[in-house]
Amino acid sequence: MRPAINFDNIILFAIFLSPFSYMFTYMNNLADIRIVELLWVFIFIAVFIKAACNKKLLLSKSSLRIDKQAHAVFILYIAVIFITCLFSVNINRSIKEILQYIYLFLIMYTVYNKAKEPAFFKKTVRMFLLSNILLVAICIASYISGRVIIPSFYLLPDGRIYANTNLFSTNTLMESGTEVLRLNGVLGLGATAIANQVLIQSLFVNYMIRVTSGKRKVFFYILLSANFLTMIFTYSRAGLLVLLVVHLLSVMSGDHVKNIAIVIAAVLACGIFFSLFSNVQERILETFNTQEQSSRYHFAIWLIALKTGYTNIFTGIGLGNMAFSYDAFRYEFYRFGLAQTDSVNVHNFLLQIWAEQGLFGVAANFMLIFGPIISCLRCKIFKLLSAERKIYDFAFLAFIATLTHNLTNNNFYIEIFWVLAGMIYSARDYFYEAEKGGDMNRKYSAFSGSKGSSSFFVTKQASSML
Repeated sequence: MRPAINFDNIILFAIFLSPFSYMFTYMNNLADIRIVELLWVFIFIAVFIKAACNKKLLLSKSSLRIDKQAHAVFILYIAVIFITCLFSVNINRSIKEILQYIYLFLIMYTVYNKAKEPAFFKKTVRMFLLSNILLVAICIASYISGRVIIPSFYLLPDGRIYANTNLFSTNTLMESGTEVLRLNGVLGLGATAIANQVLIQSLFVNYMIRVTSGKRKVFFYILLSANFLTMIFTYSRAGLLVLLVVHLLSVMSGDHVKNIAIVIAAVLACGIFFSLFSNVQERILETFNTQEQSSRYHFAIWLIALKTGYTNIFTGIGLGNMAFSYDAFRYEFYRFGLAQTDSVNVHNFLLQIWAEQGLFGVAANFMLIFGPIISCLRCKIFKLLSAERKIYDFAFLAFIATLTHNLTNNNFYIEIFWVLAGMIYSARDYFYEAEKGGDMNRKYSAFSGSKGSSSFFVTKQASSML
C-alpha cells in the first residue's frame, strides 16, 4: 500500500517556489498563467474539498475573540475589493485583477491556518532559508559570470518557448555619469523584486545566526554576507537602506550604552564601505536628489495617484485601472519634464490602494495589513518588552521591512508577501496568547531565541534545518 501524500509538503513546496513565481509563465490572450499559480490553485481546491467533506466552512467558527476579529477583517476585505471592481472605470481589467487579489488572499489564509501549528511555522521558515540559498547563489554566480544561470521562460500562444536571458538593467548615475549594471532577470525577478526577497529572507538568516553554533553559525554568517552582496548588485536604494536599518534594529537591546556603541560601529563601517565603493554611495545619495529621473517619475506618479483617489474618493478608479487616469493628469509629467507613461505601478503600495480602491479600500487594507502589526506592537511594548527575541519577532521585522520597501516600489501583490502576511497573523496569535498568560513556553519552545533555552535547532524535530 502506497503511503498517503503529505499535503503539508505540497504547501511547503509551493512556498519554496513562490519567490520564483515568474520563472515560467504561459502567455495567452486572456491572462498570463504561472506554474506556481497552478500549484496554489490545486492546493486551494484540495482545501475546499477537504472542508466540504468535513462539513466545515472555510472561515471556521471560533470562540476566540482574536479569531472572530480576523475573520471579520477577511470578509470586509473581500467585500471591498468586489465593490471597487463594480465601480471600476474598466471593469474587464478589474475582473482580471480581482482574481489575482483573491488568489493572493487565499495564500495568506492557507498559510495562516497552517502556521498556527509551531511545527509548520518552523518548516515555512526552512523553506524561506532554502529559497534564499538558491536565490543568492544564482544571483552572485550570474552577476560575476555575466550569464543568467537560471533565466525566466515564457510559453507563447503559438507554442514557442522564449527564454529571457537579459541579466542586467542599467542606470546612469547623475553626478558622475557612470553607468552601473543592476542585477536583473534572474529566476524571473527584476532588481527591486530581488531586493524585496533579500529583505524578507535575510532576517530569518539573521535569526539563525543567533540560535546556532560552530560550523552552522559560520555558514549563516556567510549566507547573510551573500545577501548583503546580492542587495548591492541590485543597486536598489530603498532596499539597501532598509536592509541596513532593520538588521541594525535586530541587534538592539535594553542596554543603551551597547546600542550607542553598535550605532557608532555601524556608521564607521558604512563610511569605510562607501569610501571603497563610491558607485554604491552615489546611488544611495541619489535617493535624496529630487532632480534624479526615477525620483521625478515617482513624484509625478504619486501626485497623480493622490489626485485620482480624490476624484474617486470612496471606491477608487478600480483595481488595475491606475493607468487610465494618466491622460487626465498628463500635465504632472510635463511639470517634471518627463514623458508620459502608461505603467500601472504607482511605486507606493499605499497610494496604489488609495487610487484604485478609495477610502473603502484604504480602511479594509489598513485593518488587514496593519491590524496584526498593531496587535504585535502593543503586546511587545506593554507585556513582552524584556522577553528574549523569538522567531516571531524576526517574521514581524521582515514584514515591516517589506512594507517599508514597498513605499517606493510595488512588490506588494506577489506570493511571498502574502505568505509572510499569513505568518504574521500566526505571530499575532502567539503574542496574544502570551499576553493572556497562556502556557506558551512548552508550545513554542522550538522558537525561543534565548541561549539558555530550546532554540530553533535544538529540538528533536528540528535537529537539522538544511
